[in-house]
Amino acid sequence: SPTNLSLTDRGTGNRRCAVPSTPIAAMESARENEYDSWGLTHYSGATCFFLDLYSSCVSVFGILKSVQTLAVAFVAIGAPCFFFFYRESDGNELSFNMNWTLISIAVLFPLTMSVTSAFARRERAIQDLAVLNANLISIFLAHRDWDWGTPGKNRASQLPPTHVGLMAQEVATLIGTITRLLQAPNVNKARHDFTAPGLRNCTRVQKQMDLLDSQIQGHFGQMSIFVEDLKRAGLPGNEASRIRQYFTVALSAYMHLRSIKSYRTPQGIRTFARIFILLTPIVMGPYYAYLAGAGDSDGVGLPFACFFSFLASMSMQGLFAVRLKMEDPFSDGERKAGRDTIDLDRHFGALNRLVRKELPIESSQGEGNTSEGVATKYTVV
Repeated sequence: SPTNLSLTDRGTGNRRCAVPSTPIAAMESARENEYDSWGLTHYSGATCFFLDLYSSCVSVFGILKSVQTLAVAFVAIGAPCFFFFYRESDGNELSFNMNWTLISIAVLFPLTMSVTSAFARRERAIQDLAVLNANLISIFLAHRDWDWGTPGKNRASQLPPTHVGLMAQEVATLIGTITRLLQAPNVNKARHDFTAPGLRNCTRVQKQMDLLDSQIQGHFGQMSIFVEDLKRAGLPGNEASRIRQYFTVALSAYMHLRSIKSYRTPQGIRTFARIFILLTPIVMGPYYAYLAGAGDSDGVGLPFACFFSFLASMSMQGLFAVRLKMEDPFSDGERKAGRDTIDLDRHFGALNRLVRKELPIESSQGEGNTSEGVATKYTVV
């Protein structure tokens, strides 16, 4: 039938290649070809479910793995036990029914809103990194490939042979310095404002970040000078203006990334949530004792009450931990918080590979992500 013929053969009626006769068959064929082309392993639905469930459990354990989680778990289990066995001097017990509205308003609502705000910061950082990456690639390609074709003033006869190599070295060093700055430790926590060790470490990191920022400004300035070399070699003014536009957009994206790195979501919400997550099991202790069946109430037993308290506290602690891990969207190998953070080395990979092809031999053999005058490791509490 005509539906089994290619478009080029319908006029002649010659069958040269068969195509699926139905859209569903075409989709299934395309899906199989896609898996085969990527070298993916086929799994059944049940296998995928158990693999995802295992991965989720590992992820939850990694998120909750902290000293604060242990403290919250201890309080969550200890508070119901204390109020269940507590007796006043007159024999009365502290067990009564309570409403969860206060907990929802005081803890859960601010936590969910702050998680949303932290995720929005991460998404904006990804957009700025994409803009920075694209414009740096455009700037480098302009220096490497653009030719204005003026008789007697083409780039080959006017530019020095080391121009592209020096530009590549400048871009590679700029990428390494920006990566170094964005991977600096987080020094915007409460302990960095109210404790002596935290203040000392905050001062050290801020000084190094200021040094890195000045180096980045210097690299942008040197790249701007290279544009003047192109103009002296005969680059038309309109083309130079276009490169200047690339510079403006790239510098604007960097400054926004610098602001995201320097400023955080409100510290008051973090402090408030941290304290109230610890206090919630104590405040709700009489309710857990009531739930367990203390006094004359018909309860479900102390073990289930402790489990319910533990589950409620872990839910709040999990939200708080996710919010903290997303507070700084940039992460290196030592502080990697999972897929929710931005892998800068991978993000700048294409640009790094592009410029390293043009680097001088002695420069390409060195380390690209090390900035002079800045320590290669941070030590922060």
